[in-house]
Amino acid sequence: MAERSSLLNCRTGNCAQGSNPCVSEFINTNHSMQNLKQLKSYFETAKGKLLTIYDFLQTEEGLRYIALSPLLFSWLFVISANFQNQKIRESCLYSGIFTLYFFLLLLVSIVLNWLPFIGNALANLSHLAGILIYLGLSGFFIYSLYKNKKVEILLLEKHHKLINDFLFNERP
Repeated sequence: MAERSSLLNCRTGNCAQGSNPCVSEFINTNHSMQNLKQLKSYFETAKGKLLTIYDFLQTEEGLRYIALSPLLFSWLFVISANFQNQKIRESCLYSGIFTLYFFLLLLVSIVLNWLPFIGNALANLSHLAGILIYLGLSGFFIYSLYKNKKVEILLLEKHHKLINDFLFNERP
């Protein structure tokens, strides 16, 4: 109990006269200058790595990775910032199509949920299919980008062409 009251006095600044247990407690803990220098070096290393990541994400390839990442609507910010670059715009449109597929299957699962008896199971399977398709297509396109391969899936190409023509080509 006496130790607890002395620690409480140390925190409030009411240390006993003659000896200062606050100082001896601080010296006995692991808060030495060596640990602080080591912690500073860790922060400098982390800062260097974060700057490297930031520099990579500012490149075209990094922006395409962000656009194709399986985060809902991450492509929207990328296309807003770099609308002029054709490759980035193409990646953003593909990611938008993946998002549309996900929401389409989510809507199907809502409708299937209204069916009696087996509706809940079918709705869950439809929602799972939407998630797996969204994650699978995103991962597949990121992998193909990493390997510098051109992916052509007929259904995706058809939807990409329709959306590209509707949004970016001038109509009479």
